[in-house]
Amino acid sequence: MNSVLAIAGSDSSGGAGLQCDIRTISSLNLHVLSVVTSVTSQNSEGVHSSTHMDSRSVYSQLTSAFSAYSVDAVKSGMIPTQESVETICDALQQFHGSKPFVLDPVLKTTSGTILMAESVRVSVIDRLFPLATVVTPNIEEAQELSGIKISTREDAVMAGRELLKHGSQYVLIKGGHLHEAPGLDILVGPSQDSPVEFVNGHKFVENRNVRGTGCAYASAIACGLATGLDILESVYRAKNYISRAILNARRLSDRSWILNHRWSDPI
Repeated sequence: MNSVLAIAGSDSSGGAGLQCDIRTISSLNLHVLSVVTSVTSQNSEGVHSSTHMDSRSVYSQLTSAFSAYSVDAVKSGMIPTQESVETICDALQQFHGSKPFVLDPVLKTTSGTILMAESVRVSVIDRLFPLATVVTPNIEEAQELSGIKISTREDAVMAGRELLKHGSQYVLIKGGHLHEAPGLDILVGPSQDSPVEFVNGHKFVENRNVRGTGCAYASAIACGLATGLDILESVYRAKNYISRAILNARRLSDRSWILNHRWSDPI
């Protein structure tokens, strides 16, 4: 059975973070291993508190997973400290080698709470981007990481090319908030000559505060890569998965929706 290791923060509300990763990977019929980087108390209104794991705890969780199981792909989300970045980098180099690694550079929550300080962003770019098969920022994250304002497809491609300079094989810019074409994602390849793929899903759904979409999308991509699919097929299948999970989202409250992971087909 193929396995994916999810590295992320715990979300007490279950809407995003590690809990969302676990539901996504399990619903796609893969085994999920997990590493907790932070324990947060949060809901749709925001993050109320967080306790970050120290590097010894993160390393222990990583080595426990890698030493006993065959890890086919790794997906990372919230990484709150420089020490955790260094620890994850060392473990990936030691145990994971050239196997797929999906890096979701989570900078803030949907409600706007900052999850990654500037100094940590620099470490992620310097240490983890070169190890990544694909980096999956949303529009806002891509703007902050690349320094390029994104309003059009051409802007997104330019930002993707800029981020590729930091060493990842691919950059997938998630276009849920792309003004020109909401919901259009842009997969930028490893060289100027590589074709740019524009990935559409189902009908774009507005006015739903659905949390965890980025987490689920990156985890679904990791599932495809773990089973041997190439990057393009993994992204297309993951886009279909997340689009249907959003379309069939369930309302938790007047201000919050949750992804419906049961509307998926196993990869």
